[in-house]
Amino acid sequence: MRFRITHAFVLVAFVQIVAVTYFFFRHHTNDVSQPSTSAAGDRNVAAASLELKELLQKVKDELSENKGALAEASKTSTRLAALQAAADALSQKLVSKNQKASVPASVGSSDLSTAGRKPWLIIGVPTIPRQGDPDYLIRTLQSIDDQIPKQASDPLHGQVFVLVCNSRPGQHAVFNRAKEMWAGKNYFKFVEREVPNPDPSKDDGEPNKPGWRVRQQTREVSAMLMDAKGLGHHFMFIEDDFLLCPQGMRALHYAVQKVYTYEPEWAAMRFAFGLCGILIKDGDIQEVAQYLLQHNARRPPDHLLPEWMAKETQQSQIYLKSRRNAAFRHVIFEHIGKVSSLRDAPSNEFPGCYTPLVYPVIFEAEAFNPKQCPDDDVWPC
Repeated sequence: MRFRITHAFVLVAFVQIVAVTYFFFRHHTNDVSQPSTSAAGDRNVAAASLELKELLQKVKDELSENKGALAEASKTSTRLAALQAAADALSQKLVSKNQKASVPASVGSSDLSTAGRKPWLIIGVPTIPRQGDPDYLIRTLQSIDDQIPKQASDPLHGQVFVLVCNSRPGQHAVFNRAKEMWAGKNYFKFVEREVPNPDPSKDDGEPNKPGWRVRQQTREVSAMLMDAKGLGHHFMFIEDDFLLCPQGMRALHYAVQKVYTYEPEWAAMRFAFGLCGILIKDGDIQEVAQYLLQHNARRPPDHLLPEWMAKETQQSQIYLKSRRNAAFRHVIFEHIGKVSSLRDAPSNEFPGCYTPLVYPVIFEAEAFNPKQCPDDDVWPC
C-alpha cells in the first residue's frame, strides 16, 4: 500500500513537470521565433496533447484505486500522532512527579548515578578542616569508592551515592583536592555551605554537655541530613576519618537485608561507633534532623542519635512507637583520625575492623547483644 501511494504522488508530480515544461517551451518559442504554420508542427502538438491527456487519465485511475488506502493512511497517521502526544504528556508528568517527590533543590537528580530510581544507599560525610590538613577525608572516600561495584551485573551497581558536605567554604584544602579527584564520578556529590550559627557564646562545654563547637557540628549534621532527604532509600552517617573495612559494603548490604526479615519496621541500625555507621531510613531523615536541632544544647550528636533510636525520650517514643533499633555484630569501619576536628588533644585508640560491636564500645541500648543472640550476627534476632 505504501508503495502504491508513493507511486501515485510521484506520477502526479511527473505529469505536472511535463505539462509545465511543454507549455513553457511552446510559449517561449512562439515569443522568440517565427510562428510554425507547418502541418508537421500541428501534428506534433496534437500528438503531445493526446499523450498528455492519456497520462493524466492514468494518474486519475491510480489515485482512484488508492483513494481508500490514502484515507486509511491518514486515519492511522492521526491515531499515531495522538498516541505519541499522550505518551509524551505521561512521560513529562512522571518525570515532574519524581523530581518533586525525591530531589531537594540543593542536589539535582542528574547527579544520581541511577536514572529514574532512587539509590539503595546515600552515604553522608560531613567534613571541616583539620590542623595540618591530614588526608583523612581522601582516604575515607577512597575506601568507599573501592567497594562501590562498577560491574553492571552487581546488585549494588548504581545503588550507592556519596554526599560530602563541607561546612567551611574556601577553607578546606583537602575537600578541594577530593572534589577534583572525584570530579568525573557522578555517584559522588560535593556540597559547600556555611551553616549559620545563631549562638554567640564560645563556651568549651563538658564531656557530656556540648560546647559551642559541638553544637555547631550538630547544626551542620542536621543540614547535611536535609540535603540527603529524598535522594535514596537509606542514609548512613560516616565521619571523615573512618575507613570502610574490607568487604564492609557486602557486610552492610547483607546485614540490612537480614534485619528486614527480623524487624521490617526497624528504626535505625548500628555498624560502628561515634557518629559513624548509623543507618536510618529516608522517611525518618526530617524527624532526625529536627530532633538534633532541638536538642543540640543538651547532648552531642553522637549521643543524641542513639538516644533517639533507642527511644530514651518521650518525643522519640511517640514518633517511633513499637519500632526497634538494631545492630550488626561487628564493627565495619576503622577509625584513623589522630587529629580531632573539635579538640586539640590527640584521639584515643578505637576498636578495629570486625571487632565486636558490643557494650561498652557503644551505649548498651544500641549495642549488639551476644547474650540474646549468641548464634546470630544481627540483633535483635
